Amino acid sequence: MKHTEERFIGRVTGIRTPLMTGAMVAMMSAAGPLKEAFSLPALYGAAGGMFVLGLLLLLPVFRVSGEAAEQ
Repeated sequence: MKHTEERFIGRVTGIRTPLMTGAMVAMMSAAGPLKEAFSLPALYGAAGGMFVLGLLLLLPVFRVSGEAAEQ
């Protein structure tokens, strides 16, 4: 938050909460049918794969903020 302009702080937080709530409701609704269609280890593996994919997508953000701190 220290690298963000003050006028954006409330706006980002204001949209993040409904998006997170909506995503959680959607995924809980999809969990039952997915559990019936696939085995539990397959679902855990898919969830882990998505977690790693999200981490890989965030790596450029950490590199940029690391370079900004060096300057």
